[in-house]
Amino acid sequence: MMKLLIVDDERIIRETIASLVDWESLGITLIGTAENGIEAYNIILDEYPEIVLTDIKMPGLGGLDLIQRIHEINPDTQFVILSGYGEFEFARCAMKYGVKHYLLKPCNEEQIIESLRHAKEDYLNTVSKKRALIESNGNISQMVMKNILAFYLQTQDSDMEEMVHPYSSQFEINQVPYHQYYIYYVEKENYKTICSELQRFGKQYFPEVVLYIFYVKGTVSFFFHANGHTEEDSIKKFFAALLKKKFSVVPEFKEENLKTCIR
Repeated sequence: MMKLLIVDDERIIRETIASLVDWESLGITLIGTAENGIEAYNIILDEYPEIVLTDIKMPGLGGLDLIQRIHEINPDTQFVILSGYGEFEFARCAMKYGVKHYLLKPCNEEQIIESLRHAKEDYLNTVSKKRALIESNGNISQMVMKNILAFYLQTQDSDMEEMVHPYSSQFEINQVPYHQYYIYYVEKENYKTICSELQRFGKQYFPEVVLYIFYVKGTVSFFFHANGHTEEDSIKKFFAALLKKKFSVVPEFKEENLKTCIR
């Protein structure tokens, strides 16, 4: 489910919205509330909520400054602005950061829910388009990476940098933290089943994350960029269920969380 943070310096507003909305029915998890932009900024960096419902005028760090800072880090984050009558000019300035959702104080439950639904739809549309673009442009990268992995399985680690470096710009894995998993002892007749299970799992739990999956010499290798949306417990539960299936040779898996691939 998507995560949401409420930001407002008025406690009664934060608590009212938090208790008013049936979050589960919206497919949203309320991760908490913040009383100003500074507190919200730190929570966002830790929790990566997809949606932030924020006031404009707050002490310390206002809503517009918060939106600007987060937009520089993750432009996909959807903001819903809480605005008073005299603050519309501030809200209008947020348009240049892609903000499309506004709530005029005072607002009722239906207005809040409608705005959140639109924000959720916009987020899904944004990541869906990005995913499609990455996948449509990824055929060459997939082929190159498959050759690299085949080379990796039959060479010394010391030779890898010379082999991989010319192609590193194709993947940006030398700049973005990523999670790497290996499933060993996968027979040829089983790898399609395992790969389809992986794709299904990814789309169900992490629809905004692109999984790169390869099958080389009896090993299924897949990785994805770490962005805070993935949960290791869910992945481990998936593997536990997968390995209970009947295989003539029982696969094994290994995981790695890496900050960079190539220096």
